[in-house]
Amino acid sequence: SSAKAIITVDRKIDGIVSHADNTVRPTMVYNVSASSAGTIVRNNTFMYSRRHAYITRSQNTIFENNKVIECGGSGLIAKNEIFSASSEGPFPSSFTMRNNEIKAPGITNGYYPVEVKSWEAKLGDSAAVDGFLMENNIVEVDTESRMISIESTQDLYMLNNTIKCKREVDHRTMPVAIVNSEIKMIDGLNFDYESDVDAVISIAGCKLDESNIKNINFLSDNTAKEYVIK
Repeated sequence: SSAKAIITVDRKIDGIVSHADNTVRPTMVYNVSASSAGTIVRNNTFMYSRRHAYITRSQNTIFENNKVIECGGSGLIAKNEIFSASSEGPFPSSFTMRNNEIKAPGITNGYYPVEVKSWEAKLGDSAAVDGFLMENNIVEVDTESRMISIESTQDLYMLNNTIKCKREVDHRTMPVAIVNSEIKMIDGLNFDYESDVDAVISIAGCKLDESNIKNINFLSDNTAKEYVIK
């Protein structure tokens, strides 16, 4: 297309790449104030969807007092892309997930009941998702993979959550995986798995104070360690 537009921003941005250079992806710009920032999803029931219950890329979002029942995909995805080759929006920072129930006998392979992620971020990259609070949630899904997957997130708080799985899983399964993030507090995680796993929480490439990981409660017999740092 020959259409052109002039975009004025409120600060200097270094390293802008245009479509003229076909060897790399061009710089992407999003208007955060026009991307559903400040959305509140409260007191809803999501049932029997073939895929995800809720996907957000918005800042300052609250997902609260909801029930997700037998959806084929994730109960909640907070990230700026799904599996495409390009970013699909801004980072879902300052996100609150509180007092929700996610229940299902299974889930589509490749998805996680709760997933927070920044697009294509790798170990050592900036944690672009700035602020995630997960509090008083119950996640009961018979999945062979992760129950909660969090990557590249700053100011991470997980308070008084419960995860349950009746399915037989491999001992290497990571119920909670936290990668390339800044863990501020994990206080109160109720763990109920019928299969033995190596650890309840698997941590890699994170900033944390181990004294702020506490009250990992086993609701059934399991040989798992409370957490491992890789």
